[in-house]
Amino acid sequence: MGFIGFLVLLVAIWLLWNISRNTADALDKQTALQYEIVALEKRLDEMNELLKSTVDKAPQATGASSSLRAQSENPGQVVNLNTATANALTQLPKVGRATAQRIVEGRPYASVDELTRVQGISPELLEEIREFVEV
Repeated sequence: MGFIGFLVLLVAIWLLWNISRNTADALDKQTALQYEIVALEKRLDEMNELLKSTVDKAPQATGASSSLRAQSENPGQVVNLNTATANALTQLPKVGRATAQRIVEGRPYASVDELTRVQGISPELLEEIREFVEV
């Protein structure tokens, strides 16, 4: 029994040594991966900052998106339903050329609420564009 016990002890020591060695290797790999993740996050933040500064420096886009952006930034700028051109009306949210033309043809308007008589202007759409129009 003494010799078999000695062999069992050696096998147990060898197994523990292998487990500890593999655990240390795994921890080293995990640490290296964590450093890589931190480096990638830093580069991603730098790229986001670069992209943000590039977008801020880029000239404003023309068309409906820039007009709506200007209107939302300057709520005092609204489109007059009785004097605006069809092109100006197409810059309103969800108003296309056909609807803008029908708005022009339905003039004059005594109030903004009269827009609901125009085909294509639902009460929901009217509420969405109300802040951008006046009479």
